[in-house]
Amino acid sequence: MEACGSAHHWARELRKLGHDVRLMPAAYVKPYVKRGKTDAADAEAIYEAVRRPTMRFVEIKSEDQQAVLAIHRALVLSSGAGAAARVSIGFPVLFGIVLDSTLGLLMIPVLYAVFQSLSERLAKIGLR
Repeated sequence: MEACGSAHHWARELRKLGHDVRLMPAAYVKPYVKRGKTDAADAEAIYEAVRRPTMRFVEIKSEDQQAVLAIHRALVLSSGAGAAARVSIGFPVLFGIVLDSTLGLLMIPVLYAVFQSLSERLAKIGLR
């Protein structure tokens, strides 16, 4: 298949069904297209390209990898109208989520230790 955002999803699904899936960059398939941009012409070009012994393939990305790349494209590679707004809104949201998750993970053990200590102290003085 030609590599694109949805191709990675379908490649993962097809692999689950036991198929051998390989993704090719669209730029490598394009030279094999003989006529206009149609599904049939694309399929024929992919068939021609995949048979070449020197064809290089794209690694199938996991959902996590695709999410990181989507954030990177949206925030870092933004250009044109509204780019500054996307970046200025996106970074605080992204780091807010990361910071909130990190603080949550760090605070749970601390709070557990605090409550455990309080529980032990209350038990010693007979209030529990």
